[in-house]
Order: sequence, then C-alpha cells, then structure tokens
Amino acid sequence: VNVATGLATIEPELRDVLRSLGASKLEILTKIGLPRAMPYLFASLKIAITLAFVGSVIAEYNASRNGIGNLMVAAGGGQILNVASLTAFQPGPWLSSHCASTAYVLHLSESLREEFKDYGVKVSVLCPGPVPTAFFRLTGLDEQRLRHSRLLLSPEEVALHAVRALDRDRALIIPGWRNRLVASLHRLLPRALVRWTVGRLYRSLLSRR
Repeated sequence: VNVATGLATIEPELRDVLRSLGASKLEILTKIGLPRAMPYLFASLKIAITLAFVGSVIAEYNASRNGIGNLMVAAGGGQILNVASLTAFQPGPWLSSHCASTAYVLHLSESLREEFKDYGVKVSVLCPGPVPTAFFRLTGLDEQRLRHSRLLLSPEEVALHAVRALDRDRALIIPGWRNRLVASLHRLLPRALVRWTVGRLYRSLLSRR
C-alpha cells in the first residue's frame, strides 16, 4: 500500500512530459516512480520490522506455555531457558519496543516458572547486558562505544554463565556482577530519574549512526 501511495505522488504533468520525450511506461516507473516510492517503502518497513519483532516474541514465548511447556509436563519434567535482556528492568526511550519486549519475556518466564513448578518443569530467563553481536548494527547503536562498555560480555561468557546457572536451577540469570548491580539500581532509583538517564544514554548511542 505504501509503495502504491508513493507511485501515486508522481504528478500527471511530469508523466505527460516524459511521454512526450518518448519515455516508456517501464522507464517512467524505474526512473521516476520507484525513486518516489522509496521513502514510503522504508517508512513502512521500519514499522513492519518493529511489529514483526514484537509479534515473534509474543508467539515464541506463548509457545512455552501452550506448546513445548505442555509437552514437558506430559513427559514428567524439563527445563526451559528464555532469553530476555538487561533492558527488561528499565524503560527504554528510543528503544521502546525492544525494552518492552524483553520485559514481557522476563515477566512471562517468572510467571511460567511458578505455574510449572509442581510439574517438574523448570523455567529460567537469561538477561545479559550488552553482547557483541549483530544486534548493535541492526539497531543502529554506536558499536564502538558499546564495545568499550564495562558491562560487555562475550557470547561465550554469557553462554557459560547460563549453563552454570541452569545447573543450579536459577530462575533469573544475569551474567556479570556489574550487570546485576545495574538491574538492582533500577529498583532503587526514582523512576523519573531512570527514564531520563536511560533516555539520554540511548539517544546518544543512536545519534552517532
């Protein structure tokens, strides 16, 4: 729909001029129509990607309760590890959908743990801080600054910490003592101060694209 809207913005007079110069319909489309439609296309993709991410999170983690979770109950037990993020503990101005999605995963996982505890199914949730993956690039965050963060852990370190915590049947897994401290500070500081601080941080990380 957005592409069609972009194509419709071509002025009839411009079409007439191009036709008078011998331009074919294909040439008008490729030289004028598609360039006009690109801003509309990318604007729609920005919205669609966000909604797709939220939808995939909700679908995947609801399956923990109605899909694989029930199969584990029938089998007499099991272990589920959901992956959220340190951002689940804070509001996230400028990364609103991401922070809201990870908060959903965190709360859902803790709820499922309580629901399934009498059936032998253990549910844990992993909330790592920044990890050097393609996420930085895909979200437009300043990779250089994040790679020098003291909260940063490698994927291997996060995985090792998660496995060890699962052996101890930890409900909430936050790799790294600094990340655990950050998660605790969010509960102690005024919410308005947390929103302001996190908002400034994320905005500065995104403004360096």
